Amino acid sequence: MDKRQTEACRLSRAGSVSKPFHVRPGCVLFFYHPDCTLEYMKKNVFIITASVVFAAAVSLLLPSCRTVQEIPDNLSAAQLIQLGQDAYGNAQYTNAEKYYRTVISRYGMDNAIYVEARYELGHLYVKQKKYDAAYSTLKEILDLYAGTAPGTLPGAYNKLAQIEMAKIPASKLPKTEAVAVEPKTK
Repeated sequence: MDKRQTEACRLSRAGSVSKPFHVRPGCVLFFYHPDCTLEYMKKNVFIITASVVFAAAVSLLLPSCRTVQEIPDNLSAAQLIQLGQDAYGNAQYTNAEKYYRTVISRYGMDNAIYVEARYELGHLYVKQKKYDAAYSTLKEILDLYAGTAPGTLPGAYNKLAQIEMAKIPASKLPKTEAVAVEPKTK
């Protein structure tokens, strides 16, 4: 190997390009020099592959780390619910919870909006396997429907709460004790 080839191999190892090795047309896998060893090239492929996998993992994790700094006061309940659903869809569960709680604190005096936001929280808790919180949230919704005249609240959330409640494993449900009720005698 002459001096020029030795320098090209050294530059290749240092990250400079000598010439591309084509796996298939248009797909450059890595760069090599004919006098570089096969073991060295395998090591480079491993390092490149590991770097790509690491970069992909980091890019998937970073969006879930984003937090909501401040929620504007001029957003409607529907907009906040939508933002919560978007955050939920992007696995930003802390943000989703913050949006739903904001809906409750700003618009909770409207029973229909309250039930919708509480349902979204219950759904979120089931997804996160926070079964205690999910149970209490969904139970509250079901109790609201049981104590309200039909047609007063949107009917969909009663059924949706029942469906979400069924997703909670029986072993995670709170234990209830049977209470004997004495019949009234006249």
